[in-house]
Amino acid sequence: MQAGQSVLVAAHGNSLRSVVMHLDRLSKEEVLELKLSTGMLIVYEIDAEGRVQAKRKLKKKRFTLRDCLKGSGDGSASALK
Repeated sequence: MQAGQSVLVAAHGNSLRSVVMHLDRLSKEEVLELKLSTGMLIVYEIDAEGRVQAKRKLKKKRFTLRDCLKGSGDGSASALK
């Protein structure tokens, strides 16, 4: 991410909860209530200091790379950091 590259994280259940807990700054109590739907994509835009600038949930049944990059500025993979 520091090199301006996009990062894809694919994981299951508790692994994803840990990532979301960190990015969303959730407490242990809040993460226990977190519901992560199977197959739902969550796109985070992160600045150079590692702070979340934007978060989007994509709920379509089929996704393209363009779907994940929509709203990220110039529409290129380098726009997601």
